[in-house]
Amino acid sequence: MSCTLVVEVLKARDILALDPNGRSDPYCIISVDGASEQQQKTEVLSATLEPHWNKSFKFTDTTPPHLWKPDDTMSGGPISHYLRLEMWDHDMLNRDDFMGMLVLPLVGVTTDKELQASWYKLTRSQSKQTITGEIQLKVYYTNISKLPIWTIHRELRSTCASHNFNIPVLCGSKTVEFPGVTEYVELCVKGVFVEISSQRSIAQIFLTNYRLVILCEMNRVRLQQDVGSDLSMWIGLGNIMSVEKTQDDKMVRRITTDGSKQQLDSMTLTIVCHDFRTIKLTFTAMEMSASAQPSCSHYTELGDPVAAVCGNYTELSSQVHTNAIYSSIYFDQKQQRFVNKVHSSVQGDGRLLPPPLKYIGDSLHIRLTHIIANVGDASPSYQFHKKNKENLQITGWDLYNYPRELDRQKVSKEWDLSAANGPDYKICSSYPQLLYFPHSCEDMIIAGSAKFRSKGRLPCLVWVHRNKNFMLRCAQPLIGASGKSSIEDESLIQKALRTSPNKQMIIFDARSVLAAGGNKIMGKGTEDVSRYADCKLVHLNIPNIHHVRESLEQLRVVCHSSANSKWLSSLENTQWLFYISLILKGSVMITRSMEKYSSSVLVHCSDGWDRTSQLTSLSQLMMDAYYRTVDGFIVLIEKEWLSFGHKFKERLGYSTSPNERSPIFLQFLDCVWQIYRQFPTAFQFTSKLLLCVADHLHTSWFGTFLVNSDKEKNDSQLIASTMSLWAHVLAAKDSFLNSSYTSVDEVLTPEYNIRRLLLWDEYFLRFDVTSLFGKDLDEEESLSQTTHHVSSTVVWASDEQVCECKGCKREFTVLRRKHHCRACGDIFCNQCSSQQIKVPQLGYYAPVRVCEACHKRLAVADEEYVVVPTDKK
Repeated sequence: MSCTLVVEVLKARDILALDPNGRSDPYCIISVDGASEQQQKTEVLSATLEPHWNKSFKFTDTTPPHLWKPDDTMSGGPISHYLRLEMWDHDMLNRDDFMGMLVLPLVGVTTDKELQASWYKLTRSQSKQTITGEIQLKVYYTNISKLPIWTIHRELRSTCASHNFNIPVLCGSKTVEFPGVTEYVELCVKGVFVEISSQRSIAQIFLTNYRLVILCEMNRVRLQQDVGSDLSMWIGLGNIMSVEKTQDDKMVRRITTDGSKQQLDSMTLTIVCHDFRTIKLTFTAMEMSASAQPSCSHYTELGDPVAAVCGNYTELSSQVHTNAIYSSIYFDQKQQRFVNKVHSSVQGDGRLLPPPLKYIGDSLHIRLTHIIANVGDASPSYQFHKKNKENLQITGWDLYNYPRELDRQKVSKEWDLSAANGPDYKICSSYPQLLYFPHSCEDMIIAGSAKFRSKGRLPCLVWVHRNKNFMLRCAQPLIGASGKSSIEDESLIQKALRTSPNKQMIIFDARSVLAAGGNKIMGKGTEDVSRYADCKLVHLNIPNIHHVRESLEQLRVVCHSSANSKWLSSLENTQWLFYISLILKGSVMITRSMEKYSSSVLVHCSDGWDRTSQLTSLSQLMMDAYYRTVDGFIVLIEKEWLSFGHKFKERLGYSTSPNERSPIFLQFLDCVWQIYRQFPTAFQFTSKLLLCVADHLHTSWFGTFLVNSDKEKNDSQLIASTMSLWAHVLAAKDSFLNSSYTSVDEVLTPEYNIRRLLLWDEYFLRFDVTSLFGKDLDEEESLSQTTHHVSSTVVWASDEQVCECKGCKREFTVLRRKHHCRACGDIFCNQCSSQQIKVPQLGYYAPVRVCEACHKRLAVADEEYVVVPTDKK
């Protein structure tokens, strides 16, 4: 049943000013998947930043996904899936400039004409773009009285419940399931070939407003052998780091009627996640001949081949259609805009075919690319918060309070709670509103010290020891090459020292002497201790964010490698554990200074929000047993990372500056795990809590890690619009508790020598084949040899994407050529694929080239195999 989609483009506000006069000449291009109309445009409005179009557009022959049924045919194109709107600045002399876009899933559109118009934030098409502004739209269907509930939503919710894919969150005194009914399906497809950690399966894919859900069918042979694991999983959309598309893949299948082989063109999406998951989704061209019915193809074994774009499955139809089409949207790099391409789906014999999986894969690729470009701009939990805030008390945002936490530490009356930063954050925008300073510290001294410190991050109190010594944190001083000084900054430090019992302080600079000296050229530097009486300066030699980012990228490559040889040396070359040891060493030095030598400390790095947060939080964790409880650990993160301003938005890659991305907070969690491993009874929680925090660091499900400071949290109204991660942690608190916990107020001094450290395998190797199946790689290979099983479908790896041999891991050269193994589809060098053997399971009845592992496996099943060594492909 076809309907008409009405799109009313009303107005926009706060859009980019791209013309020399400080204005723009905006217009909009609107397109809808599957509609008869290709594109429609608004008029160009000259010299305005608040255009008012008030224009209505109609898209006919669109079918809401709610109305599609399994026996429907594709008579007029695929289901209308997304509304795409692009805003451009008209230019008379040059090409038009992109101003932003909107991708709106039509599954949420209703038939209510009286529905109020909604404001939508304009988004980027590429991650490096800077886009501002909002557009007001009114979207609804006509020619239909009421839309039923889409059945695929019920299927998803039932699936998530049966697989425990939902998580609990605490709302007041009640625990509710999240995301719950606020999750809806944007796209669903069945019969996708999936590869996860070198294990392959057939899967059904759901793309929702929260995540990508993958439901895998377990290999029958592995089930019979009682080994393996269900590879079904979900991926938070913010957790997807990149998605790459390869077009030249091949899928080889066996036609069961005559045993011959057939090669299908296919397209593969490689999804790389922040949590070290790599998933490959392969979509076939699905161009069947008239004689190749579903019942005689490999899809009979693997499952229904095609799902319509909406997710309801359709079979091939013998009915004759004369004007059937389907459309696909792709991003034209030359035009820098989305283009709607129409394809005919009528075969020579008049049969109608549904759109190939390959084109559905294109739609998924475009949508994921758009999501990645705009990740972190908003949390999908907004809908959940909106639905529940009137009926339930949203929990998690009020667990930390700065004055209350310092009172717990029994701060003395020699320290005053100052409102100098004020509600407008006039002294330091990345600090909280309230700060503790020495009693006799006047506002003039506070302001002067802030001017002398980078980003205004002046020394302020964050923790008090039971012996009344204290910990201050700040940013580097603005000394410069000329050796500037600040009387106010020196005075603030001296006033603080008067409150210390032994009147001495150690200044811990997280950088090396060379790095601190290099900052002097840029007008910064480190303290001249000759001007700070009773102070000593210590450099900790911890590398900056760029070295840490490179280290993680190298670690990712090592963890994704399937080679067992040189594992330890490859791990060492990443320097990840070396950097962890430096952070732990610095934290232990701070702890010993306060515990053994009763010194107060001042900690800083460059801007005081990366290495400083690592050192202050870890040293407090070692000295204060409260922070080793679940509630205390939450308070520690809130205080040292959120309230005092860590740049989560930049470090997690949510900004348009990729060079600012760095896993600083992940390093902190790794360090906590290293301490927990050495003192397992000293923590109220287990490593499951660390994994939980690490998992939701990138999902964007919660607003906790979306901004850089208290000011940004208040400005963006996160508390009023998103969920807190701690609402989930408190709801699942029992699952994080350590049964071996002993509540003792002891100081922890962990071993930091790299020989005593281990790779956090629970995180970095969690999706490795050895973790998923609990088997050694060699044992797994031996097991596969005993099954004598070769799948009747093999996806060939892409020549362009592979640069090293799957077996020996050596790079390909002119002499070391690439060869596909006909049995597994992976690419090997000539030495690792020198054997030949028959593979009748795939229709190869003459000997063909295979890799060594497949040769051993097939040789067991066929005693009369032929071995013909060769160097030719």
